[in-house]
Amino acid sequence: LKSNPLSPGPRQIVQKVSEAIISRLNRTEAARCCQREVWTALKTAAELSKTYLPVTLKADGDVQCRQQGKNRECIQTDCPYFKL
Repeated sequence: LKSNPLSPGPRQIVQKVSEAIISRLNRTEAARCCQREVWTALKTAAELSKTYLPVTLKADGDVQCRQQGKNRECIQTDCPYFKL
């Protein structure tokens, strides 16, 4: 997009994508989880790439968290990536 602070159109697109990612992250009431937030951000960016980029990004693999035992704040079954 060649976005920079002085390119109004491309900058607005980047802000829209950032807003969508943050909005999607805010749907889950939970404490810290880097994996959940990164996976959610990547899937959202890939979904929006269909609209804003000439190349569609892919983020359609089966995502499973295997670190729930390492995070005391894990929300387990309330997390979209939690698998037993």
